[in-house]
Amino acid sequence: MRDWITWFARGLWKRRRSIQILIGITAAFILLVLWQNRDVRPARTMTDPQFERASITICEKSIPSLRAVRREDETEADLEKETAREVDRVATKLEAVVAQLRGLEVRPQNEKQVADWFSHFDDYILAGRHYADALRTGKDKLYNQVDDEGVEPLMAISKFARANRIDACIP
Repeated sequence: MRDWITWFARGLWKRRRSIQILIGITAAFILLVLWQNRDVRPARTMTDPQFERASITICEKSIPSLRAVRREDETEADLEKETAREVDRVATKLEAVVAQLRGLEVRPQNEKQVADWFSHFDDYILAGRHYADALRTGKDKLYNQVDDEGVEPLMAISKFARANRIDACIP
């Protein structure tokens, strides 16, 4: 019974160098993957703690309820029209949140970048409305053309929000 263990151990001992190299390559690969997927927060672009706190307060109340959640009772029948209605509802509510955020006081040196952030929200909302309109047509080709329209504005919204520690405002 122990013969196979001895045979296996001798075989491993003979191949120890190649096994060590294989372990080293695997460890390097794992470290590379982990390094590439680390969560790097962009550098701050503004310092306005009052705006940040007020934004977080507004967004923590409003944004989570706007995120998409598929319910168990949804069926595939008429899914495009249901999704279009939901996208329109979310776009309208997101507009209201952005209007509240626009009402906040911003330091003069930060006004331009905050205005740019709001314009990205406007672009994102417009992309959502385009997507809802395309869904209502029922034509796959049409809504596949516009479904990526909101990616770039969302990336800009996320980058600004993460950099300035207002992650709650990422839709």
